Amino acid sequence: MTILTHRAKRKKPDETWRLDRWVEEFHRIYGSVDKWRPPTVLWLEAVDEASKLQEMVRRNDLSEDIVKQACKLFGWVCSFVGKYTMGANEIGDDDPIKTLLRKQRDDGFVTGEETYTKWILNKYPGVCPRCVDTPCTCPSYRNLTERSRDPKTKEKLSEIEYMKEKTREERKQKIEINTIRDKYDESLDALVNMFVDIYGGTHFDLDLWKICAKLLEELGEVGREILALDELKRVKNRLNSRLEPSEEALKDSFGRQLTHLKQEGRIEEEQRASAEGKLNDDTMQTTLGWLTEATADNLKDELADVFSWLSAFLHKVGELWRELDYATLYADANGDYKVYLFLDARYKSRWQRLGCPSCRQDKCNETCLVSGAFKRAMGGER
Repeated sequence: MTILTHRAKRKKPDETWRLDRWVEEFHRIYGSVDKWRPPTVLWLEAVDEASKLQEMVRRNDLSEDIVKQACKLFGWVCSFVGKYTMGANEIGDDDPIKTLLRKQRDDGFVTGEETYTKWILNKYPGVCPRCVDTPCTCPSYRNLTERSRDPKTKEKLSEIEYMKEKTREERKQKIEINTIRDKYDESLDALVNMFVDIYGGTHFDLDLWKICAKLLEELGEVGREILALDELKRVKNRLNSRLEPSEEALKDSFGRQLTHLKQEGRIEEEQRASAEGKLNDDTMQTTLGWLTEATADNLKDELADVFSWLSAFLHKVGELWRELDYATLYADANGDYKVYLFLDARYKSRWQRLGCPSCRQDKCNETCLVSGAFKRAMGGER
């Protein structure tokens, strides 16, 4: 009786739900099973859903199923974020991320506890982080920005006033902080539309497959940072046990990387010398500590990029529906639709509440992934 009462009180998703509310709900549904999964395994689930999305693009499947598949990808991304923001205290010490993503960064536009929305708005504060404009004007110099690591190209970029690297204080002068704080409280669909305002013109003549390819690229970059955190934890443990690699070998390797960065024109000599001095002065455990924190910050930024390109994908599908005069239960003839409606339709328990669509429970049990493997082995899915 208590369970039924609890289910009856659970609110149905509506258009006011913020991104972090969705993260909370996915953590409620999947948190009890996700806490046992290593971050690499959990993120591979997101990559798997993205590969299915790319397959649908390749087949030119523009039915509403393509948005439902994008929602499955969104669900796994939210589950990953929820595990390391809301469920971090339940994770074992062997997890390489554990509480790292909960370490507060208060040097951005949004302060306070770490949330997915905070990471997104700190990187995309209502404008493109590179040109600091809405709409983005970077495509005018795409031939330069895509080759920004080349020393000659970097020099040309520095000659373009608004393409110069802007300090955080300069950005704050241009961006209305109160506006960003207002965006923090907006709905999921409003956050998607923020990216449409920034990049809608940029993506207008991009094919859907190119946007999907970029989304896959960003998913891979998240995976790269997860692997780096896993390796950093392994190296720290081996150092504590006085196993290889030695501190000397690590310092030598880091020194070579600094030299390469200087030769490629990606850091100045003063930066190289300062970093080298820090390597010589600090213990290796201290160096690995700040390197781990920097990698965790990179992971937050890459997760923000995933949401940016997922928003681009969802918007592009709507644009294509408009051209085709394609209308569904959740979209009109103008291609306009609400993402939250597709999420609500996709994730249903047997009680027609928000829940796991595979086991049909309010909270997912541990049979879903194994059942999926059984289905594929028996020929039910190719």
